[in-house]
Amino acid sequence: MIAEAIMTKKSINEKPACPDCGSRQTITDYKHGEIICKCGLVLNDTLFNFGPETRAYDQEKMDKVARTGSPLKFAKQNLGLTTEIDHYDRDILGRSIPTERKAQLYRLRKWQRRARMGTSVDRNLSIALPELDRMCGHLNIPNNIKEECAQLYRKCVKERIVRGRSIESVVAAVIYLISRQRKLPKILDELESVSGVKKKDIGRSYRIICRRMKIRMPVTTAADYISRLASKAGVSGETQAKAIEILEKARKDGTISGRVPISMAAAGIYLAAEMTGDENAKQIKGISGVSEMGIKNRYNELKRFIDRDNGIEVLLEEEIETLDDMLGKVEKKKILLKFADELELSDETKKEAVEILEKVMENGFKLDPRKNINGYIEAAIYLSAMDNEKISLWKIEKVTKTSSTIIWDRKEKIKKALIGIEQ
Repeated sequence: MIAEAIMTKKSINEKPACPDCGSRQTITDYKHGEIICKCGLVLNDTLFNFGPETRAYDQEKMDKVARTGSPLKFAKQNLGLTTEIDHYDRDILGRSIPTERKAQLYRLRKWQRRARMGTSVDRNLSIALPELDRMCGHLNIPNNIKEECAQLYRKCVKERIVRGRSIESVVAAVIYLISRQRKLPKILDELESVSGVKKKDIGRSYRIICRRMKIRMPVTTAADYISRLASKAGVSGETQAKAIEILEKARKDGTISGRVPISMAAAGIYLAAEMTGDENAKQIKGISGVSEMGIKNRYNELKRFIDRDNGIEVLLEEEIETLDDMLGKVEKKKILLKFADELELSDETKKEAVEILEKVMENGFKLDPRKNINGYIEAAIYLSAMDNEKISLWKIEKVTKTSSTIIWDRKEKIKKALIGIEQ
């Protein structure tokens, strides 16, 4: 029986074969109600027309003959299907309502308002939906995304997620969630300024919605902010496409991992504009909301990546084999002695630190080219001063401005290298 049901279903879904050529490749002409084979034979000329029964050539005629009304709108309290009794007290012809009926209209108007606010859900929506409309207007969010936000907020009300939380924070969280899903993300600073709610509260509401509604959010990338920043700055489409290409390469390489996406997007547009000669990208500093120093740092990172990718003035990883290869251009001994003087180390400690550094270099200790260059110099100082000066790691960090974690890591590597050399 199951096999017969499957065969029946297949036979229903299959297109009829042409009796002339046997082909099942057909064309459906909805305008004339016909099914035509590729050979030209009309297989069926009695298709049902699901379109309107009248014709309209302009919007005015269409409004007159239309019988379905406007579509449902989740951003309206009653889905756009509400009835309103106005306050003009006039009938359909414009004549004044008799005095004896005005009291009846007043009562009808009052109960109409009460019926719209009959439940706690209706009262909540009467506050939240105008607030949603206001925020979307300030953030230039399109209507289709606003409708999705309203639909999700209604689900949150139904699941009682809003209870015990401010309406503004939940509305802002819904906007943040939907805009991220549609690849038009908004940052929390914007939502904070528009809603008047702290970022912490918006983030908390966002996490609760994701957990209770079992929503898995996509990771926001720097490329998601490109179209928004590019349209504000007025850069060309060529610059926009180049910025997306640069950021995509940097993402695959891991260069931009852990960075703020909007700052990387601003730096990507700035770098792409230099390549394409677009002058409008200079406005990106004031538009993105990121500090000039932040954009400059991200720009330098992308610039180094592009140079390394193109092989310009950057040593390849396989060419960097020894410590001397890495530090040859920065006068390693001069830097070491400078730090040693600032730490007020003895001449004996300075000499031992230089010996440690030279011993490691002479024996071709291989380094990771992506690590901090000066970390090995500080590590040599720390190794020599551990026994002689009893100097703390934190003091070296304060003087050299290098993280104690980095110095400790380099110290362990040098110790392993020295053990290997002695053996």
